[in-house]
Amino acid sequence: MKSSALCFTVIPLLIPTAAIEACPITKRDISTKEKRCCTRFTILRPAAENILSILFDGSNDIDTRSISPPRYNHDSVGITSTIPVEHDKNLYSKHKTIQTSQDIDGWRVLKFCRRVGTGGNRYKKLRRAVLDWEFESRVGNRSMGIIPVTAPLHDSATKSSSTTRSLLATFTEVRLPFRSLFVVNPVHVIRETRNVKDDRNKCIISSASYATMRGHLLSGEERVTAIWRNGIDNEVDVEILSYSKAAPSLAGRLIWPLIGRMQKQFFLAEMEHLVCHSA
Repeated sequence: MKSSALCFTVIPLLIPTAAIEACPITKRDISTKEKRCCTRFTILRPAAENILSILFDGSNDIDTRSISPPRYNHDSVGITSTIPVEHDKNLYSKHKTIQTSQDIDGWRVLKFCRRVGTGGNRYKKLRRAVLDWEFESRVGNRSMGIIPVTAPLHDSATKSSSTTRSLLATFTEVRLPFRSLFVVNPVHVIRETRNVKDDRNKCIISSASYATMRGHLLSGEERVTAIWRNGIDNEVDVEILSYSKAAPSLAGRLIWPLIGRMQKQFFLAEMEHLVCHSA
């Protein structure tokens, strides 16, 4: 068994409370009897029809305003918005995804770059796929992806433009000897930009990013960017940027040393989805 699968197998056995609800109970939770939106380990395959029930521990009757403003599990929300988009043409290939990895101030920083084609129509398709935040892919015998929670949300804390799917769930399937276990994590859209002109680099950019909510097993942020270099060579590129580190919970600290390989597989699967849906 792979080390990442072993980690996910051991944690539910040793710390079942953390596995079911990775976020601690607060006075606010007790006073309002809120259903907490946390990481869940489940044998149910995540889908649009059941994702709200999974995230909120079996409850479908959720007033999504109860998580407004969203409660994140780190104090660096918006960190990817300060990072310039990658414009090094050597990092964009039409034939493969080019990856880079580095550690910056305690963050694991992953970057994935890919050229998807040329022209305005290709850019529009890629932009739509980026802003949809929805994919499911298989990596070997495991599935992973992102599912939007389509219930209407009110978010006065962020200023995302026309965000209709703010609450998302990322999931990864862990294959056990007799059945699959799905690890489902809550994240929340924090920023969207559409068709921003970059005169210096002669391109048009659309991007979307999400941050991990309280209860996620990791802390961090992901940004996905569609780039149309209409002022240079008409090429269309996509960049995925991830900042992550261990969540402050016990489960997060236990999983962190073993999660790197699965994390890269997730972003590569997301990249392949974006390439496919921009064609």
